[in-house]
Amino acid sequence: MELIQNYSKKKIIIVLLLILSISLGLKLYTIDFTIPSHLDDARILSLTISTITIFPMYVLARKFFNEKYSIVAVSLFAFEPHLNFISGTAMEEPLLILVLITSMILILNDKAKYHYIAFIFAGFCWWVKLEALYPMIAIIIIFFVVHRHKPNSLRNFLISIVFLMITISPFLIQQDLRLNDPFYAWYDRTIPADDYTELLISSDNAGITDFVEKYGILGLMDKLANGLTNLFNVLFKILYPYLFILIPFGVLFSLRPIGQKLKHIKANWIMILTLIGVLVIPFAIIDEKRYLFPLLPFLIILATIPIQRVVNYGLSTFSLNDRQKSIFLVIVVGVVLLLSIIFTVGETNY
Repeated sequence: MELIQNYSKKKIIIVLLLILSISLGLKLYTIDFTIPSHLDDARILSLTISTITIFPMYVLARKFFNEKYSIVAVSLFAFEPHLNFISGTAMEEPLLILVLITSMILILNDKAKYHYIAFIFAGFCWWVKLEALYPMIAIIIIFFVVHRHKPNSLRNFLISIVFLMITISPFLIQQDLRLNDPFYAWYDRTIPADDYTELLISSDNAGITDFVEKYGILGLMDKLANGLTNLFNVLFKILYPYLFILIPFGVLFSLRPIGQKLKHIKANWIMILTLIGVLVIPFAIIDEKRYLFPLLPFLIILATIPIQRVVNYGLSTFSLNDRQKSIFLVIVVGVVLLLSIIFTVGETNY
């Protein structure tokens, strides 16, 4: 971290490019290019998107930390093994994460014109992934939490909603023409289904309302509780090999933030809780890891808070001088990279 003591843009870019290079190496290690695939072009595109997302992640981290700790947050993101693995699979998650991070950056900006674009990007998330309703819900809530006291906030919100509707209206029309339901969401049918096989083969279009009529509110609550349990079981698995250590402290320290704007911490929590709240429904029968990967950038923000707190303010038993702080951060990033390499090399089931 000595490289960024003066926080010059040139040095920060050099450090980011270094992190990018290491991250790209880890990503390439997980891809077997010896196996011919008609998806090679898509895999390369997905890999490229995942790699360049390091830069928006830095911009997002700067909403919460100074340059030094934003570099740490980028390192946690760039070396995350699960994200590195999925980067070369031609799945939609890398693009979804990029669009979601961009939307979050824009909504945290103070200027209204950026809020309009944030709502547009939230709409793009639905285009990228059918079940990605949570960005739109989260961005709307974040707008009112962060910007409701500003002049003309209601007018700006209504304009933002117009932009959002323009963005998603072609998709709604397509859904209506194809499925006779513009607001069709496949995971609405996961509640009545007992397992994934039944979901795939059943011709029954029963949804949550039908389930409540048949089993009552208690039956629905039991189903959602099962989904929440499955979700947290899977979430705990994807926090290996290092986030599971940092996030509990990040959750604790985020309750009384020091060095971050409270409204930004609230926004981060809104995104996390909205995503979890929506995904509880499909997790009632599907325990798919990759559905939770868009959650990781925002959990990484939480994971960076305890590092910042310990380095900047120390503990009751010790404090660090400037040189010791830099050495400590280098050690933290080094340990994260080492754990990532060990996990990437030794793990086959991401």
